[in-house]
Formats: sequence, C-alpha cells, structure tokens
Amino acid sequence: MELIVYLAGEIHSSWRKDLKEGAERLQLPVKFVGPMEDHSRSDLIGEEILGEMPNKFSVPAS
Repeated sequence: MELIVYLAGEIHSSWRKDLKEGAERLQLPVKFVGPMEDHSRSDLIGEEILGEMPNKFSVPAS
C-alpha cells in the first residue's frame, strides 16, 4: 500500500527535501505531493492557469 502525503507549510527551508530523502532511505511506500515551491512561479500561478487578469489589484502606498 502506498501512502500519499501532502507537504503543506512554509517554503523557505529544506524540510520537504529532508523528509523525502528520509522516507526514501527507509524505503517507505510514500508518494509526496505539495504546493508550488518555486517563488516566482507561485506568484504567477493563477495567471498561468486562468490567463492574464484584466484588472490587476493594487494596494495604494501608505
């Protein structure tokens, strides 16, 4: 039986990589999935999926 584990959480450290390597080392039957980890791509993923936004949201400078 293979388990599917979603790795949610912060994306600034290597904890996902460490966990995956540990599971592989122990030969655990686990498939890992998770969020987009590429910062620049994650910022634009909505437009990549849905197309360019007609009116970009902007926050006025304070």
